[in-house]
Amino acid sequence: MTSRGSKAGCPICSATDIRKRWEINEFEIAQCRTCSFVFVRDEITDSELAAHYESESDPVYVEDTNSANLQYYFDALREIIEERVARGAILDIGCSSGQFLDTMTGWDCFGIELSSAASVAERKYGTNISRAPLHVEQWKPQTFDVITMLDSFDHMPRPMEVLSICHDILKPGGIIVVKVHDISSLFAKVSGKRYYALIPPSHLSYFSPYTIVDALKKTGFTPITLKYISHILFFKTIFYRLSRQNTRSLSWNIYMMLNNIPLGNLKFKKNMFDIMTVVATA
Repeated sequence: MTSRGSKAGCPICSATDIRKRWEINEFEIAQCRTCSFVFVRDEITDSELAAHYESESDPVYVEDTNSANLQYYFDALREIIEERVARGAILDIGCSSGQFLDTMTGWDCFGIELSSAASVAERKYGTNISRAPLHVEQWKPQTFDVITMLDSFDHMPRPMEVLSICHDILKPGGIIVVKVHDISSLFAKVSGKRYYALIPPSHLSYFSPYTIVDALKKTGFTPITLKYISHILFFKTIFYRLSRQNTRSLSWNIYMMLNNIPLGNLKFKKNMFDIMTVVATA
């Protein structure tokens, strides 16, 4: 295992009674015995993460043919948001190439993206896209009506700091939407160490409904709802996710085979009740 510093306490509750669960990709996945939060215990610097995202790519997510699949979830989420907030300013943290922002027509759209996909979002939204990690002085207090973190919150090394900043830059009564995997789901429990979302250092936090709600409450939010929204996937995406980007795995070889034949682009609706969307108000 690579020599790194380790977190002394739980990132959510600060308790020090921590047990090791797994070692994956030379990272220790640990669990807090006090609040049950599961996380990468290794300390990772911002520069290490920046280098990781510069080199990382997700061909299944960003390919043009996947846009319609993503739109199914985005349309459902827009409906949830607009049931609670009139149109205003929205910040999508981890906005990739701006696919979700494209859905939010009529809104003032802002985004943060660290990967190379930011260049695509910048072409559409200009200086409203930031390539810097969320930090205290990035925006003035009470700037946004809505903040979304869709498949990005579990990538962040200091989750409580991020939530605190989000609470500060949201307007009173504004909402935050967080989409993350559910490590307590039946699918995750059956998969164990081989659960497809266990991919450090990309994913650093692994939430359950209890721990995500606890984190939101601790940073001043009031949770409103937690939903398991279906997604549309290509058949090939199943094997890409199961491979966990291990190019020597059987799943990767199946993905590569399916990527070159029509069967790979067969679409289906997926809901394993292991991806949760949490909405909370500031």
